[in-house]
Amino acid sequence: MSSFKRARTKEQFEERKEKIVSIAMELYDKDGYGAVNFSTISKLTNFTRPAIYSYFKNPDDILIYVLGKDFCSLNRYLEDKLESTDSLCVTEFTDVIYNGIISYPRMLKMLSINYSIIELGCTEEELITFKSYIMHTFELLGMYVSKFFSHVSEEQKVDFEFLIFTFISSVYIITHPSERQTIAIKKNNDSFLVPSFEHLCREGINAIVKTLDKK
Repeated sequence: MSSFKRARTKEQFEERKEKIVSIAMELYDKDGYGAVNFSTISKLTNFTRPAIYSYFKNPDDILIYVLGKDFCSLNRYLEDKLESTDSLCVTEFTDVIYNGIISYPRMLKMLSINYSIIELGCTEEELITFKSYIMHTFELLGMYVSKFFSHVSEEQKVDFEFLIFTFISSVYIITHPSERQTIAIKKNNDSFLVPSFEHLCREGINAIVKTLDKK
């Protein structure tokens, strides 16, 4: 019989919520999206499935919660690095964005399935909360583009924001093919080389930032 007892304080609630998240991320890191389910989380914790349900309504809610936390951290990083700076060139602006994004490889991996899977499976409440973090990232990018590249048009600024999000939603998964995918690639072209994640991430961001330098 489970010895689980309902959380009686806010601290206990948050502690148990983070325990669920921690186990879910261990499962995700080891075996991917399909491994994150309430049955396995229940077995690896002292929480019953109904108890887990009181924290998250489904596994996608856990994943989008983690994505939201990562975007909150990324937003704080951007503000810390860019708010007190008066001017940046293309290379310097690239470095700030690159160093922020490269710090969240799991976020980038999860983004590759976010729009087509996670957002479709999560609850509306979690989706609305997550979108508020994403929209703040858009706002920050737009604000700092205007600050450091004041000549750009509104259209250029919007294009930049969407180009960045499109790029970071695919760069990790493209540079981390599975063993099965690698075998298939090699059977078609044995000399084909996948660029490193770090290299492609920096070059891609730099190419996008350079669009702001066009007058």
